[in-house]
Amino acid sequence: MDIKHTADQVIANTYARYPLALVRGEGSTVYDDQGRAYLDLIAGIAVCNLGHSHPRLAAVLAEQARVLWHVSNLFYTGPQAELAQWLTDHSFADRVFFANSGAEANEAAIKLARKYFKDKGEPHRFRVVSMQQSFHGRTMATLSATGQDKVRKGFDPTLEGFDFVPFNDICALRAAVGTMLPVLVRRIPVARNASERRPASDDSVVSPGQKGIARRPGIGKIERRPGNQRLETLVGGKAPHPFEGRNVAL
Repeated sequence: MDIKHTADQVIANTYARYPLALVRGEGSTVYDDQGRAYLDLIAGIAVCNLGHSHPRLAAVLAEQARVLWHVSNLFYTGPQAELAQWLTDHSFADRVFFANSGAEANEAAIKLARKYFKDKGEPHRFRVVSMQQSFHGRTMATLSATGQDKVRKGFDPTLEGFDFVPFNDICALRAAVGTMLPVLVRRIPVARNASERRPASDDSVVSPGQKGIARRPGIGKIERRPGNQRLETLVGGKAPHPFEGRNVAL
């Protein structure tokens, strides 16, 4: 089968693909259908840096496949509880929310911010500050939070409730925040592609000035921590969280 030709005929054209059909991998090396080898520095767009075909990982997956395949969140399972316990033991969080993608985690963060203030009797505080040239996902809410016109193009009207300020502009951020809203901050260690701006410092989009604004009384800040054990400490280490009550890692 001509993989590229078949895929172009039957799969929705939502991504611009490289003209490579990968068929197998070993460690950090992947091979195309012509037998050529490539060093995999993409890691599933920075979401899976486990390499390929590791014998221990393959054995664990095969073992689990013989026990339970998928049972949904309608039921309790041991591995899920064990992983959640490990994450809470090694991070700031009291609870975790498991998601399938960054967009889903960001959607949960937006919903959490809105519900938090609604439950406090302040439903008017629903606006979110995002950064120009940021990228938060391709669902309608995360698309609306994304500060790139080229990504939002064709999907108007986007959802109401998002304001945009330039990276590293503390005055603009302070003016946007005013006295009104929860602040959604997505921490990323580096810009992931050419269209995204580099963050305020080498390890975070949150500069000291931005942290000061986010710590003002009544301002909500949610951080979705990507890159666990990659370029930063696991889920922010034991850093305190500004929300009252239980803290949730997304």
